[in-house]
Amino acid sequence: MKYFLAAIALVLAPLGLAQTQPAAAQTVESEQAFAQWMLRVSAVIERASAVNNLLSEFHASYNPNASRADQLAGMRAVREHAQRSRPMLMAYGEELRAIGPFQHPGADPELVEFSRTAIEDTQIYLRNMDEILGVLIEATDAYERNDRAAFASLGPRLIRGASLLIEGQIVMFRGRQRTVPVEESAHHGLGAMVALYEGMRALVMPNVPDRAAAVNAAADNAAGWSASGRAALTRQRAMMVGFPPVQQRAIDQMFALEDQFYVANDRAVALFRAAARDAAAGASAQDLNARYTAQIAAIEVEYQRINSEQVALYSQMTQASQ
Repeated sequence: MKYFLAAIALVLAPLGLAQTQPAAAQTVESEQAFAQWMLRVSAVIERASAVNNLLSEFHASYNPNASRADQLAGMRAVREHAQRSRPMLMAYGEELRAIGPFQHPGADPELVEFSRTAIEDTQIYLRNMDEILGVLIEATDAYERNDRAAFASLGPRLIRGASLLIEGQIVMFRGRQRTVPVEESAHHGLGAMVALYEGMRALVMPNVPDRAAAVNAAADNAAGWSASGRAALTRQRAMMVGFPPVQQRAIDQMFALEDQFYVANDRAVALFRAAARDAAAGASAQDLNARYTAQIAAIEVEYQRINSEQVALYSQMTQASQ
């Protein structure tokens, strides 16, 4: 679950487009300052998000059919990564606290509120990730000393940690979606992200009633958001024409990145459709996790790349409006 940043980028995209219109000098200065704030914050989150693949690595390393030596080697590698990562997560949290919410004379109150919730959401994300890393370290220690009771007792905590991350993403994206008008493609992109995490929850969480139906429902939702988002994007394209060349190039690039988002979302839909068929055929949550989580994580990496380019374009657009 590396994906985290697109919530920011998808909200920023319509804001950036809106601000290509001429604006008062103080407003332009505030927007430029916000773009710089966003670049700093997104850089911190991007570094932190690289930690967030350890849970799937842990599951992959614990192959019940592998030898104990092979299992232990994989788990030790994950533990070493976790031990290195926990201080880094703490440092990222301190860095975000030092940056703080966006403040600037004449700043749009919505941007200030967005910045505050972005910092709060990220701090919660970091704390939940740190909790999972701690459990992974404990689990490896227990396996290493062959303490089966201790190892088994950590299972619920791992599940709880994974659930916190997934549920946290669902809540966060739903909250972000409420801040974006339905006319904006970003509103629909955020809906697609809710569907992505609903699908992930249906795939890997225990005790999901009618898992196949739940996964397929997430696929339906994601497909619906792609369709409505592309329609909104078509309307936006028709409206956002005739700007000076530098701004128009940035606008066109932003639209192209949103196109790429929906292409990636189509791949997520296809994965969920396949997973629903597997679930209907009797595949367990563990089987589904092994088959599909890494592929979904790869899509999240793609979203991370898209986000980085969107944030950079947002900064370019604010500079061009000077």
